[in-house]
Amino acid sequence: MQGLALLRSNGIETKYILVRINYIATLSLLFIVVAPPLRTIGSYNFLALISLLVWVLTAIMLRPTFFFRPGKLMALNYIFALAFVAISIVTGNIQLLLRFFGVFLLLSIQVMALYYRWFAPWQLERITDHLTMLLFCVSVISLFHVQELPYLIRSIDWLYPEYRLRGVGGYELVYALVLLIPVVVYRLKFRRKGWAHSLYNLAFVGAGSALVISAGFALATAVLMGAVILVLLGPHLSIRVVLRGLVVLLVIVFASSRLLPVIVNLTRGTPYGDTVLALAQFGQENLGAPVGVDGRTLAYTLSLNTFLAHPIGGYVFAERIQLGDFASLHDSVRLGQHSLFLDVLAAYGFFMGALMGYLIFWLPFKLAIINKPILTVTASTIVSLLGVTFLNNDVPAMGFVVYFALSSIYFHPNVSVKSPPPCQKVR
Repeated sequence: MQGLALLRSNGIETKYILVRINYIATLSLLFIVVAPPLRTIGSYNFLALISLLVWVLTAIMLRPTFFFRPGKLMALNYIFALAFVAISIVTGNIQLLLRFFGVFLLLSIQVMALYYRWFAPWQLERITDHLTMLLFCVSVISLFHVQELPYLIRSIDWLYPEYRLRGVGGYELVYALVLLIPVVVYRLKFRRKGWAHSLYNLAFVGAGSALVISAGFALATAVLMGAVILVLLGPHLSIRVVLRGLVVLLVIVFASSRLLPVIVNLTRGTPYGDTVLALAQFGQENLGAPVGVDGRTLAYTLSLNTFLAHPIGGYVFAERIQLGDFASLHDSVRLGQHSLFLDVLAAYGFFMGALMGYLIFWLPFKLAIINKPILTVTASTIVSLLGVTFLNNDVPAMGFVVYFALSSIYFHPNVSVKSPPPCQKVR
């Protein structure tokens, strides 16, 4: 407390330094979870943790009440983090802390966004512009290399980690783009700042969409198309129409996986059909498991059965969990490791899974309720987020899109807010 009082006694200059350090720590953490070369570093998690700690310390010095007088959402974040760590340590499943470290990063990014929405909302758009530029560069580089190796993004962590150093992203880049492209489309349609800015946004949408399609992620492509259509339909749709559209889109997404063999046959002989065939052959030869609906179903079923057997407290209280490779699942492996929500439900039970879901989806649902002008872009974010969290592993990079990029639209001067910002209600 004496150190804090000393810092405050130095006046505006010290506060300015702390603000700059806080801002740099924010960009550092977001760059770490987005930039592909950094994921090859063995101390990747350590670097992210250091950036987060620097941000927390400077934020406490600047705004201590934000942490020490928490509102409902902050209190729930505290409870979730403490319970996660305590249960994992007490039950001897410390390896799960590394398995779900991305969840901690995701929720930490949410806390950072809450801080900026409360104290410096004008910085949200600035941070969004910085990270969008980085993702644009990564997308262009990745698109160039994917033309040579169609299955590069799917297998980059297993067979081609050296491509990370060249700036090529993996599946986390694809799903971050699935979330971000609808937001950029909204900005392109309703938030134009001049021809140069519009041209850049158009180039980003083009490069990002081309990468998602070229990478061969059928599910990501379907979700992206539906999300962009929602945004282009305009801000005047009723909630009922949007909800109906969401239901139809989800049905199409899940049906598309069942129709995958039919799609492969229909596209046989085309460039995309060759890509799908190459991915299937690659999976059978190198991963030891089929790529597509069969392999995913195996992983989902494994986690779901584990959850149904231990619905309350999860499997952590029954026996120590072993983590195995997706391609070599055996009886002792209880997590399919292909669905964030199913894995958390299986490992920690219903209450932890429900709490995590509430924390992740609180902001987009809040914006959908409070602000009708951005209903379509918020709905598209919810659709994409549902697809990523239920059908894939945790992607910390999506925290930047959901909590920073989406909030930057909400706090734009041209958006009419009919009720106080959510950050004022969190207290």
